[in-house]
Amino acid sequence: MTPRLVVHELSKHFGGIVAADGVSFELLDAECLGLIGPNGAGKTTVCSIIAGEQMASAGTVRLDGHDLAGLPVYQRARRGLSRTYQRLEIFPEMTVRDHLLVAQGVHDGATGLLGDLMGSGGSSQLQKNAAEETLELVGLGDYADVVVGTLSLGSCRLVELARSLVVNPRVLLADEPSSGLDSLESVAMGDVLQRAQRERGLSIILVEHDLEMVARLSDRVVVMQSGLVVATGSFDEVMADQDVRDAYLGVGK
Repeated sequence: MTPRLVVHELSKHFGGIVAADGVSFELLDAECLGLIGPNGAGKTTVCSIIAGEQMASAGTVRLDGHDLAGLPVYQRARRGLSRTYQRLEIFPEMTVRDHLLVAQGVHDGATGLLGDLMGSGGSSQLQKNAAEETLELVGLGDYADVVVGTLSLGSCRLVELARSLVVNPRVLLADEPSSGLDSLESVAMGDVLQRAQRERGLSIILVEHDLEMVARLSDRVVVMQSGLVVATGSFDEVMADQDVRDAYLGVGK
């Protein structure tokens, strides 16, 4: 299969600190790729470079065959990249629906974030329909008019995910989507990600410490440690690697 995303020899230096060192992997169409490793391994740095939030010191990122070098975040988003964050990013006084409509307005370049937040942007019927469909996809259809600040953390995580999905991305960078969730909420989040992957042909890079979620969702897994890729394969294959178990996941022999 032709790769949807190709990361080749990606490196990032912060002074004398090497956050990523020659990282390479491919993400296929409608594939979920687990990106795992201990804190400080370089996973979020790699996602930030892919999204355009940080510049690489070396290496390339290609989306659907197109080199993304030099493209800012918004242009990468319009080419099909979307992202969620480990730290929750919401507007507590806005409704669930408005989170999605604002995201669409900014993505489409109609008025920009400030105009939408001030209510001057307006939304097309097509955007409203997409928002409703996405809220149904993540299970928040009945909460469209609820103010987000009144929701549980689990529901807020789904709002953030819906906001990333409403623009119909090709690739979703999901950075710790289960962060702060209990076991039932984590399972529900995983179910939504799988549904989006299946129904929309979404390709996902899943950065996650919840190994049960990684095992359930991932078609392949890349393990990083100290900025390096140290193992690649199925979840069972990388977990069977004794060096991975000992050095990166804290499992003894």
